[in-house]
Amino acid sequence: MRCLSLLPLALMLSKIVALTGRSVKLASIINWVRRFMTLFILRDAAGNYLTKELIWVRDCTVAELYKTPHKDIALNQLIELNASDITLRAEVFLCKTDEKNNPVIPDSLSAA
Repeated sequence: MRCLSLLPLALMLSKIVALTGRSVKLASIINWVRRFMTLFILRDAAGNYLTKELIWVRDCTVAELYKTPHKDIALNQLIELNASDITLRAEVFLCKTDEKNNPVIPDSLSAA
């Protein structure tokens, strides 16, 4: 689970209380925030996805995918992979997450 800073969470809680006029449990706010969290994954030109083992595969589960919540880390990983294979053509994709914090791959990516 990602660590959430307390200040933005407290501000969000105060805004929700102000808008709704009622108190809200912290757990419900965390669940609401998780719905809008995103992860970055890497995909090459052939449609293969990068796994946690840094292997390009076409079919794998979302739990096996290389994923990070930070775009700069995904870009650094892409640069490191490109340094070892200069013919590599890959992209970093932004994906929303499901309730288990796994990326939801859009149909436009999985169909390609």
